[in-house]
Amino acid sequence: MIVFHYLVIILFFAASIYISLYSFEQFYLFLNASRKKPVSPTIQPLTEFPEVTIQLALYNERFVVKNLIDCICKLDYPSDKLEIQILDDSTDETTDILKNLLQERTDSKFQIIHIHRINREGYKAGALKNGLQTAKGEFIALFDADFRPEPDFLLKTLPHFTDKTIGAVQTRWGHLNEDQSFVTKVQGILINNHFLVEQKGRYQGGLMLQFSGTGGIWRKEAIRNAGGWQSDTIVEDVDLSFRAQLAGWKICLCDDIVCPAELPEDVNAVKTQQFRWMQGGAQVCRKHFWSVWKSDKNLKTKIHASMHLTTVYVYLSIFLTAVLSLPMLYAIPAVGLNPAYLGILSFGFLLIVVVLFFPNYQTGWKHLSKNKRILRFLLLCPSIAVSGMAIAFHNSVAIFKGTFGIKTPFNRTPKYDASDKKNINAGTDKTYRVKASWIAYAELALVFYFIIALFLDVLLKNYLFVSYHFALILVFAVISFLSLGLGYRFAKNNNQQTH
Repeated sequence: MIVFHYLVIILFFAASIYISLYSFEQFYLFLNASRKKPVSPTIQPLTEFPEVTIQLALYNERFVVKNLIDCICKLDYPSDKLEIQILDDSTDETTDILKNLLQERTDSKFQIIHIHRINREGYKAGALKNGLQTAKGEFIALFDADFRPEPDFLLKTLPHFTDKTIGAVQTRWGHLNEDQSFVTKVQGILINNHFLVEQKGRYQGGLMLQFSGTGGIWRKEAIRNAGGWQSDTIVEDVDLSFRAQLAGWKICLCDDIVCPAELPEDVNAVKTQQFRWMQGGAQVCRKHFWSVWKSDKNLKTKIHASMHLTTVYVYLSIFLTAVLSLPMLYAIPAVGLNPAYLGILSFGFLLIVVVLFFPNYQTGWKHLSKNKRILRFLLLCPSIAVSGMAIAFHNSVAIFKGTFGIKTPFNRTPKYDASDKKNINAGTDKTYRVKASWIAYAELALVFYFIIALFLDVLLKNYLFVSYHFALILVFAVISFLSLGLGYRFAKNNNQQTH
């Protein structure tokens, strides 16, 4: 039995240490991001206009496709230099809507090409690869269906390609509906952190960063030189980012250029998106971890790239510390362990709070007064920690599948056009509803697991984890209730991997 106790402690320690390492990495990126930008040459406006192809990869986007086309057709760019490819893999009425829209736009100044595939081979990566074969542009701009670039998007981003080593330019995601609900507010905080701490910190530190799949532009030569779009992972954007940087290309972050997009508004939509990102992140880690260490990058770059690739495992670590906290009730006294070491874990969470505050106070909420920014963060901060624990099991399942190469179909992330509530209501009727995932039922079972843990806390007079177990009971009760009762999922015909 003593061997089991030591195994539990070792696993708990390992998970706690990784959470702390992740926190220190976030704090390091925060320091990079918060320092003053080095003086760089002024980016000169375009004097010559290169050919650009805009690729819009769509799959069943009937609620948002019209707004997308309207927005893209307002881009300020010479019409003879811009080609728009609609890469349509839809199986619903989206294709007919597109055909009608294009018939109405026969007088459009831009060349719009509608490419409809029926086999969806390679999913989004396959659609992009297929479109690239005929793309005329020297540069390829990518937008998901819910993104709304400003008219001057190309005029602001293309000048950065004057540096011939730049393979891609990534802009910052904005939020069309951040204040819509509690769920969207928490997502807004985390996405602001991704761009204004993680991405900016890596960029200003000269480290490897990632193209985030949309709201940016690739140099076509860089895509081809890096091996093109590949579908062996479900995060083709991150995969291409690492391949391109390992091949010598750079990614430029323009965090001052904001490309607004829609945030998912219900819990199941968020979980769907998170599952794809987590499983894909683990796949990319498998694919590129050793490639990074075999490359000619310097040691600092390799270390931070490794932390970047393994970031998804923080959720697995959070889940392990939660589940192992029950056997730890017996393991701690059995080996005479001093519980003071748990301060390491607490310190790690404290660092994350500091890091999350920076982007949202400084930039993400510029439209609010100083006091309102502080108040909003203080009110939402506990929710961020809770949401991390709540989705930890769900994400751990995704990470496990990505790590061990288990391929699964995915629910698409629903996009409704957040400005029109009729669309959201239409998306929740029985035609689009399916049975809850087994993960939601497992989350409900975890409620009872932590009730037992709380009972044992009191029975054994070990009050170290009382507040922790009580919080976990509430967290998994809420997430399972929302997933089983209030969240809606798309039907089987929409259950394939999203763009």
